[in-house]
Amino acid sequence: MLALYTRRGAPPPVLIAGAPRAGSTALWSYLLQSPNVSSPWAQGGPVKEVNFLNSNAWSNGVAWYASLLSSQNTTLLDGSCTSFLCPLAARRARRIFGKSLRVLFAVRNQ
Repeated sequence: MLALYTRRGAPPPVLIAGAPRAGSTALWSYLLQSPNVSSPWAQGGPVKEVNFLNSNAWSNGVAWYASLLSSQNTTLLDGSCTSFLCPLAARRARRIFGKSLRVLFAVRNQ
């Protein structure tokens, strides 16, 4: 399957997923400090949770999502933690990013 969103020579994209209150915002903020990492960008700043894969934003299309992404040759970091609560999110992620997608799951003890 050919990914719908590709950047020639770019590192694989990373999606942070996981439980609420598991430190995903801290992880996202820490990783964004690297000049080799970029996050979706809207309204003048980085956006942690676009929730494209698991919400009505999916109907905006891949071109809309791609418009929020950096064209730089950096690792794309999407911090939409609740993405994998949606049964369609994994299939959508594979359709967009192909097999190169990396997922970081944030978990916590109760």
